[in-house]
Amino acid sequence: MNESLLAIIEILKKGEESDMYINTVEFLFKTMCEEKAAGTYEMKKHFDSAIQIHNRLRYNYHADFNGPLLSWYRRFIGLYGGLE
Repeated sequence: MNESLLAIIEILKKGEESDMYINTVEFLFKTMCEEKAAGTYEMKKHFDSAIQIHNRLRYNYHADFNGPLLSWYRRFIGLYGGLE
Protein backbone atom coordinates (compact mmCIF):
# COMPACT_ATOMS: atom_id res chain seq x y z
CA MET A 1 0.00 0.00 0.00
CA ASN A 2 1.33 3.45 -0.79
CA GLU A 3 2.09 6.23 1.67
CA SER A 4 -1.14 8.13 1.04
CA LEU A 5 -3.29 5.09 1.76
CA LEU A 6 -1.28 4.42 4.91
CA ALA A 7 -1.81 8.05 5.97
CA ILE A 8 -5.57 7.59 5.56
CA ILE A 9 -5.47 4.41 7.68
CA GLU A 10 -3.54 6.33 10.37
CA ILE A 11 -6.18 9.10 10.37
CA LEU A 12 -8.87 6.47 10.94
CA LYS A 13 -6.87 4.81 13.72
CA LYS A 14 -6.26 8.12 15.50
CA GLY A 15 -9.97 8.84 15.17
CA GLU A 16 -10.68 5.66 17.11
CA GLU A 17 -12.61 3.97 14.33
CA SER A 18 -13.38 0.32 15.01
CA ASP A 19 -10.89 -2.36 14.01
CA MET A 20 -13.59 -3.89 11.83
CA TYR A 21 -14.06 -0.64 9.90
CA ILE A 22 -10.32 -0.13 9.48
CA ASN A 23 -9.86 -3.74 8.30
CA THR A 24 -12.66 -3.24 5.78
CA VAL A 25 -11.04 -0.05 4.48
CA GLU A 26 -7.65 -1.78 4.22
CA PHE A 27 -9.22 -4.69 2.33
CA LEU A 28 -10.97 -2.34 -0.10
CA PHE A 29 -7.77 -0.37 -0.73
CA LYS A 30 -5.78 -3.58 -1.25
CA THR A 31 -8.39 -4.89 -3.69
CA MET A 32 -8.44 -1.62 -5.61
CA CYS A 33 -4.63 -1.53 -5.83
CA GLU A 34 -4.49 -5.12 -7.07
CA GLU A 35 -7.14 -4.43 -9.71
CA LYS A 36 -5.33 -1.30 -10.87
CA ALA A 37 -2.07 -3.24 -11.17
CA ALA A 38 -3.87 -5.91 -13.20
CA GLY A 39 -5.63 -3.31 -15.34
CA THR A 40 -9.08 -4.51 -14.26
CA TYR A 41 -10.15 -1.66 -11.96
CA GLU A 42 -13.68 -0.40 -12.50
CA MET A 43 -14.74 2.64 -10.49
CA LYS A 44 -18.42 1.63 -10.59
CA LYS A 45 -17.65 -1.63 -8.81
CA HIS A 46 -16.18 0.08 -5.74
CA PHE A 47 -17.78 3.52 -5.97
CA ASP A 48 -20.32 3.23 -3.14
CA SER A 49 -17.77 1.96 -0.63
CA ALA A 50 -15.05 4.36 -1.76
CA ILE A 51 -17.33 7.41 -1.62
CA GLN A 52 -18.56 6.46 1.87
CA ILE A 53 -14.94 6.39 3.05
CA HIS A 54 -14.35 9.71 1.25
CA ASN A 55 -17.34 11.31 2.99
CA ARG A 56 -16.41 9.96 6.42
CA LEU A 57 -12.86 11.26 6.05
CA ARG A 58 -13.96 14.61 4.67
CA TYR A 59 -16.56 15.36 7.30
CA ASN A 60 -15.12 13.65 10.39
CA TYR A 61 -11.42 14.31 9.78
CA HIS A 62 -11.44 17.44 7.63
CA ALA A 63 -8.41 19.05 9.27
CA ASP A 64 -6.27 15.97 8.58
CA PHE A 65 -7.81 14.90 5.28
CA ASN A 66 -8.55 18.05 3.27
CA GLY A 67 -5.89 19.38 0.93
CA PRO A 68 -3.39 17.20 -0.94
CA LEU A 69 -4.61 13.94 0.61
CA LEU A 70 -8.22 14.67 -0.40
CA SER A 71 -7.14 15.45 -3.98
CA TRP A 72 -5.01 12.31 -4.12
CA TYR A 73 -7.86 10.13 -2.81
CA ARG A 74 -10.29 11.51 -5.38
CA ARG A 75 -7.85 10.63 -8.15
CA PHE A 76 -7.18 7.23 -6.57
CA ILE A 77 -10.85 6.23 -6.68
CA GLY A 78 -11.27 7.70 -10.17
CA LEU A 79 -13.42 10.76 -9.48
CA TYR A 80 -11.17 12.92 -11.63
CA GLY A 81 -10.72 10.39 -14.40
CA GLY A 82 -7.02 9.75 -13.84
CA LEU A 83 -6.16 6.86 -11.57
CA GLU A 84 -3.17 6.79 -9.28
